[in-house]
Amino acid sequence: PGMKDFLAKDDLSHAALVVFEKAEEAFEKLLPLDTKALRLDKVLPKEHQVRMEASEAGRWFGFSDVHPRITPALPRVCVPISLNPLTLVVGAELLENTNTRERTFLFARACEIAKAGLAVALRSPPAQLALVLSGLVNAYDPNYMPEGIDSAQLADVGQRVLKALPRRTRDELGPLAVEMAGRPGFDPRSIGLAAGDLGNRVALLATGDLLAAFSALLKLNSRALEGDTRRRAEILRSVPETASLLRFAVSEEYLDARHRAGADSL
Repeated sequence: PGMKDFLAKDDLSHAALVVFEKAEEAFEKLLPLDTKALRLDKVLPKEHQVRMEASEAGRWFGFSDVHPRITPALPRVCVPISLNPLTLVVGAELLENTNTRERTFLFARACEIAKAGLAVALRSPPAQLALVLSGLVNAYDPNYMPEGIDSAQLADVGQRVLKALPRRTRDELGPLAVEMAGRPGFDPRSIGLAAGDLGNRVALLATGDLLAAFSALLKLNSRALEGDTRRRAEILRSVPETASLLRFAVSEEYLDARHRAGADSL
């Protein structure tokens, strides 16, 4: 469990991670996913190859079963939408254009994001997520007034978040929300990107397969790793997720993470 704090980027401080763990259900109520618009196909049978791949990755994170649901509406996604049981939305096009290694990385990424309570952060528009997070902080600290958000709207959203929280959680969240927002450079609009980066880092640590990780993330972004070395490097740098993971993969931080996880002894 300590690896999550170690691998999260600055925008996902320990306080922010705990806020999402405790307020996940409230955030889901304010930022619901329209599953009807996704036109989801039925859950794949247990013996289906993709279901088996997803469930194997899920077991690494303590999930007894994982249910992939296929959507043609969002052709290149792999995101969690519910926890009981863990259900992932997988784009039909992505499914057809990835191999087992790439899907294993994407399933591990999605499982970590779900485990951390960050599914809503990954899939929500940054402006909407920022409004809900800012409203939560404002409910505990009325002096917190980020630029670009109407004060009346901020107060209204804050009260809606509090109303959606269990009574016990309301008391626990106050200091954490204020600590989260008080971190220098805190920007609630960047939480979604940070959630994706955390999932990528943990999935790379879990699989150890850097080439599959790059290829899978590029396919999420409708790109492909092709051409000579210079061209491939340009492609990796042009996509924020792969550029971030490349920097992590050649860092002392990644080597330290592998050592802490016991990967070097395998």
